[in-house]
Amino acid sequence: MNSRVDIINPVMIGCGDDINNYTTMLYIKPNKVEHINSNRCLKYDDTESGLAKLLTMICNNEICFRSLFPCSSNEITYADIMNICAAFELQFDISVKQNYKYKEQEKVKKKIIKIIEDSREIQFSDSEKIHFDEILVGIKNVKEILKKRIDIVLQEFVQIYGDLNIKCDFEEDYVNMPERIKNSRNALDHGNVEYKFERQMYWDAELLRAMVYMLILKTAGVSDKDKLFNSVKKLSKYPI
Repeated sequence: MNSRVDIINPVMIGCGDDINNYTTMLYIKPNKVEHINSNRCLKYDDTESGLAKLLTMICNNEICFRSLFPCSSNEITYADIMNICAAFELQFDISVKQNYKYKEQEKVKKKIIKIIEDSREIQFSDSEKIHFDEILVGIKNVKEILKKRIDIVLQEFVQIYGDLNIKCDFEEDYVNMPERIKNSRNALDHGNVEYKFERQMYWDAELLRAMVYMLILKTAGVSDKDKLFNSVKKLSKYPI
């Protein structure tokens, strides 16, 4: 067991007087977060196919646990929005990125870099080329935008969770969640003190949290659509 996981993200077995399928639970959560309602614990039958890989992911620090737990059950904080965005981007890199290529974006990016590189020798002095090279490195290493990544995963989430279920459990206007999350994260990231947060953004964060759980379970090897739905449903904010 990775010592960092053992200290920061303890894994505990909890059970009653009798050890059976109904009293034994595996808790995987960080310290100092709200108590886990036993009604939100995942069923063994739904996660059996992914348990071994899931524990391996924990040991390899491939799950950003602290970001997956809200600070409070009654409110959404600025930290929650930043944390869940960080958890999503980490899980995207682990679960999706190797199969993700936004071809048109990459094509345009290569053209821009080629144009810039061709102009280096004829349009910049030796003193300017130092700064030119630094900027060019930044352009080459720029990442895909957060909104595009969320859009990709949201489409997959809809296939598993269903349009009507998302509207019922999260929000009616979920299709615009990626844009709102992007704006919220950017405002916080750049210290925009005048940015106004609305109640709907609470559900944005909860929907994104459910999407991260879906990615984790799929990466762990839970591929059955019904089992994924059952698990994500239990992990949603107010499961029925």
